[in-house]
Amino acid sequence: MIRRSLATCALTATLVATPAAAMASGSYPPSEDALTVTSQQVAPGGTVQVSVGGPAGSEAQVQVTSSGEDASIAGTVTSAVKVIEADTTPAQFTVTVPTASGTIGVTALLDGIAVDTATITVVTEAAAQQAEDDALSLTGPEVAGIAVAAVALLGGGAAIAIVARRRREDD
Repeated sequence: MIRRSLATCALTATLVATPAAAMASGSYPPSEDALTVTSQQVAPGGTVQVSVGGPAGSEAQVQVTSSGEDASIAGTVTSAVKVIEADTTPAQFTVTVPTASGTIGVTALLDGIAVDTATITVVTEAAAQQAEDDALSLTGPEVAGIAVAAVALLGGGAAIAIVARRRREDD
């Protein structure tokens, strides 16, 4: 009986310590080689803030590819180099989108190598405003997985308690 209790305590300690060890490993998830854009739908001629994360000392660039109808913008444009100061401080760029509707591709370059891409859709001002109005703010984490795991653990614990009680009654 005592051996079972000790084994249960050891298993519980392992299950509790495993996520704690993963979360103690610095930034989670790592911010390296990350491209973020402030909006994926923009009005013609609008601006988008682009962040490129990576290891400190890396040279970051943003490459924008447009196939819009505006001939003076169509093609590929690469930004000037910015050096990433720290692992947690990404390089910031401001991208002005074309005046014609369509899509543009944004590629993050670290030390001249493409590491991540994003697509931005250039839409009419009314559509951009509607998309902004329809967007729900994110106010908390997604906890569906945690809730399922909690229910499973509670159910498992209840089942173990019932089996243990029945075995005691049978003895």
